[in-house]
Amino acid sequence: MVSAVTPVTSTGQAAQTAAKKGNLDKTDFLKLLVAQLSQQDPLNPMDNTAFVAQLAQFSSLELLQNMSTSMGSLSDSINSSNAYTSLGLLGKTVMAKSDSVAWSGTAPVELGFGLDSSITDANARIYDGSGKLIRTIPLGKLDRGMHTQAWDGKNDLGAAATPGNYYVEVSGTDSAGNAVTATNYLSGKVSGVTFQNGVPYLSIGSVLFPIANVVQVEVAENQAVSAP
Repeated sequence: MVSAVTPVTSTGQAAQTAAKKGNLDKTDFLKLLVAQLSQQDPLNPMDNTAFVAQLAQFSSLELLQNMSTSMGSLSDSINSSNAYTSLGLLGKTVMAKSDSVAWSGTAPVELGFGLDSSITDANARIYDGSGKLIRTIPLGKLDRGMHTQAWDGKNDLGAAATPGNYYVEVSGTDSAGNAVTATNYLSGKVSGVTFQNGVPYLSIGSVLFPIANVVQVEVAENQAVSAP
């Protein structure tokens, strides 16, 4: 017994080709629309409303693809601009948002942080690379604004920590009893620039952070430029 064979129309061929590609682009959409028009019943043509709706879909698809191309070009331009900017920061002293600090094993580390509101019972907690809490420094009551706190590199037992990078968290409660976490800052001279997926990262010692985290650049003695 011979099975019935279903003829493959140009519409079906266009749909099969699009299915193999996995994604439709505007060329595939236009081919499907032309194939649909060529295969319609002359005695029962496509409804005008449906045809206009499909044309609108085609226009929307083309607009979205053009926007995607434009955004990609804009992103490339921004990355290129950031790359030049990052190279210009080499050797300059900057302040950047960073939860990490580097302990060299000798000099005390300055922990910088900012508060949007006054807090009580504040503590600076220092964690090692594995996330283990090694030191808690009581800070008491702190007013809104920028603050610094020295860490001597020792843990809660009074022993010197292993040189390396550490994670810092400063938190407390406001007047209403709500938990408040400070924004941490790192200050120092930019010692290196690296690129990850086209995005420039700066380094201060062994601490790496994206250029977008920079909030202030020291351009001359007693002068600074802050990010907007």
